Amino acid sequence: MSLMTTSLLQPAEESTSPRAGYTVRRGSGPSEPGTIHKNFHAPLWEVTEQVIGLLRWQDGWNGYDVVAPNHHAVAHAIPWIRDMYSDALATEREWRDPHVTADEDGDAAFEWRNGEKGLAVYISEDGASYIRHWGANITNEMDDGDASTSESRRELWSWLTD
Repeated sequence: MSLMTTSLLQPAEESTSPRAGYTVRRGSGPSEPGTIHKNFHAPLWEVTEQVIGLLRWQDGWNGYDVVAPNHHAVAHAIPWIRDMYSDALATEREWRDPHVTADEDGDAAFEWRNGEKGLAVYISEDGASYIRHWGANITNEMDDGDASTSESRRELWSWLTD
């Protein structure tokens, strides 16, 4: 089962974000909604475009001897970030776009910071794992684990945004 079409897995020379325009008016009757959810726009378009952009990175992309992002990892990263977004909203806390990058093993990576707290999630072709820190001491102020489940994503988001 393929997560993405072949055309999305191929590096593109140029990419453009889909854009939509909306005219939003307050409902005029008692049965019409009075407010629009603040995330009405498609907030993951830019993040998704950045993830797909990883496919254009070549071996040595950071100036060192690292491999290019793995196509399968990138394919898994798109549904993972959509799930993370949904799970973050379920915590009723504000969404923050991640920094999108890759690691030296070719995994896709998402990174967030909030003050002293940092969260990095690595998406491989086999799953998702996280490293989080809340200080400089790697023995007492850092942990890691699985980030594949809705429960773990919600817990991570609550921790980060607390």
